[in-house]
Amino acid sequence: MKSYLKFLSRNKLYTTIEAVGLTVSLAFVIIIGIYTAQQIAVSRQNPDRERIYTFGRPGSYGLTYGFTDVLKQRVPEVEQVGAYITESEASVDFPDDTRSHVSICGMDKGMLELFPEFRIVEGNADALESVSMCLVSESFARTHSLTVGSELGFIGTRYDVLTVSGILADLDRTLFKNMDIVLCLKHSWFDYCTKDPFDHYGSVITFARVMPGMPKAPVVSRIILAPEHAKRLLMALEDNVAKYERQFGTIVLPEQKVGGGRTATPFGMPEGKA
Repeated sequence: MKSYLKFLSRNKLYTTIEAVGLTVSLAFVIIIGIYTAQQIAVSRQNPDRERIYTFGRPGSYGLTYGFTDVLKQRVPEVEQVGAYITESEASVDFPDDTRSHVSICGMDKGMLELFPEFRIVEGNADALESVSMCLVSESFARTHSLTVGSELGFIGTRYDVLTVSGILADLDRTLFKNMDIVLCLKHSWFDYCTKDPFDHYGSVITFARVMPGMPKAPVVSRIILAPEHAKRLLMALEDNVAKYERQFGTIVLPEQKVGGGRTATPFGMPEGKA
């Protein structure tokens, strides 16, 4: 040990490099440990976490505004759905004639059923069904001396006066960021994704809770189409079938065959032989 300490004292550059490396390594270990602990805390805070799903495309969450209603109507295994529109920014006028930028999200009442962290500490959640009301976070209300019944001038696609119907508990270590103001999804601020409910993919995140006891069968693929998209798919199929028949002849279904015969083999594939 003495010889090693003597070596370090004589090789100060080497000692410095080793010390810096050890410090950085320990820092990374601590950061990874804190991150892991936070992720475990977030993922386990909801008692129904094993029954809640969200939907999206590879690499991103979120589909369209209309998907939530379609899911609720057509998938009987789903007992509760909720829709959430992610963070944006706007300006509001306060009762004391000041103006400030605020963070905003949108959601429906289903989110309160799915996620207990969305907790009303004062007032009610009527704002999630009314375009003339809003919810505010506890810290935002405290900072600006807001109470249930306070009015805010919302500067969005037009100037609206919003009445505070309820105050939400601040979010901490959850899947969701703490927002200053929460609006009803039908508010004009979200017209860009609600006017055409099956456009603007990725703008609305849908969550669903399935009924208890449902088997966790692996879903290979499931496609839910709006009527407009179904018709476009039908038109595309009809066009491709027409092109095929022009090249290989009419497709004859088994029940239409008279005296044998078969449809031409596509793409030059050899016919099978017994």
